[in-house]
Amino acid sequence: MNAAKMTLVSTVLAAAMGLALGLFLIPAPAVSAPPPGPPPGPSPGGGGGDVVSVDCATDTIQAAVNNAVGSTTIFIQGVCDEVVTINKDDVTLSGNQSGSEPGPGGTGTIQGTINIVGGSRVGIEFLTVTGSGNGIVGTQNAAFTIMNSIIEDNDLSGIVVEHSSSAEIKNSIIRRNGVDFVFSVGVRVSESSSAHLTDSEVLNNRNSGLEIARNAAVLMDGNTVQDNGKRPGSPQEDACGIELNRGGAVRLNGGNTISNNTLVGICAGDGTIVRQSPLDTTVDTIDQSAPSLALDLANGATADFRQVDITGNSSVIVLSTLRVRNPSSLLPGPRPSSSMTGNVSVDFQSGVRIGGTGVTFTGTLSCNNGSFAFFSAVQCGQTCTGAIPGSCSPP
Repeated sequence: MNAAKMTLVSTVLAAAMGLALGLFLIPAPAVSAPPPGPPPGPSPGGGGGDVVSVDCATDTIQAAVNNAVGSTTIFIQGVCDEVVTINKDDVTLSGNQSGSEPGPGGTGTIQGTINIVGGSRVGIEFLTVTGSGNGIVGTQNAAFTIMNSIIEDNDLSGIVVEHSSSAEIKNSIIRRNGVDFVFSVGVRVSESSSAHLTDSEVLNNRNSGLEIARNAAVLMDGNTVQDNGKRPGSPQEDACGIELNRGGAVRLNGGNTISNNTLVGICAGDGTIVRQSPLDTTVDTIDQSAPSLALDLANGATADFRQVDITGNSSVIVLSTLRVRNPSSLLPGPRPSSSMTGNVSVDFQSGVRIGGTGVTFTGTLSCNNGSFAFFSAVQCGQTCTGAIPGSCSPP
């Protein structure tokens, strides 16, 4: 290739990367929040609908579901060893008949998969779901809420949201799933589905905590994603806290902690997007000790952080972009500053932009194979020890 052509190719690549980094006043691609999730089912006591009680010693949940007409709350007592399929609207399974259960779990346990097939306004609350294939599966445009529940020790994944379904997951614990299958995760959202995860814990699953794939989107508020890849009693696996591939997207809305997962805090590839809300006032924390990585962005992934505390090394490769900044100064009220502690390696035509008033960076930024830092307070080759650019060495 002659010099003129090489110059043209470099110019086109730089311009494309510049657009991804927002250098021409065009915002980075937005991650749309998942559509509003379905409201919970009827409140304890029936909420105006029918109320049915199931004693697992003598009754089955499936019979109660089959007989449900209109809005129905099914209160569960004991341990029911069955697979349950809900293919109708306005059904709630609850372990909180007294209305006084204090938190995740309740009076009922289901040892079997709950399959929600196309049902809307389905609720799962105050239950433990354990010991089956997948714990809870929503499919074929299902719309459901899981709240105050424990999904644990299932053979495969804990929660699966697939085929254009939507889920609200609130104040729940998803842990130790993947007893029998190495690729099992805590929560899998895929195939144009969406989920909103709030105030929940995703812990010690066999593989990644969350997998977001095939044009799915997840919104996260105030969750803990920790120790995934370290399921007790199973071999340790290479796992991410949050794994994105094939067009998946996640938006962190503040108060999330992603830490101590075996391989990477957030791993993103194949054109996926990681964003933070510009409006929230709380920091998201990513804390991964070496040799694991805090961030691993590859194959066209984009990450844009506004209020983040990142501890651990990061990798940005193959046409990917990373931006770390502070919220807009036009927003009201005090805002926490972003910080990064750890080295950042940028490779194969990728780009990075780190900067903003109050942002701190402790580490070295290295760029190779046509990669670059555009309008960044930290330039390629610099080592910084705190506030930037003042603490940075010459590039």
